[in-house]
Amino acid sequence: MLGFVQNQFHWVLVAVPAVALILAVIGALIASKPFKSERFPELKAQIDSDAQALRTAS
Repeated sequence: MLGFVQNQFHWVLVAVPAVALILAVIGALIASKPFKSERFPELKAQIDSDAQALRTAS
């Protein structure tokens, strides 16, 4: 729109939002992968049992 108003177009008007969009897509893809870590198995078991207790209490 700015390019249309000024009757000129500059590549930065497309490049900067494109870089932000690409970074957002990459971040969403990384965040959507399941987290597989077996570092704290007893903590995971405790969280699972707490979640189950909360489900039965409500």
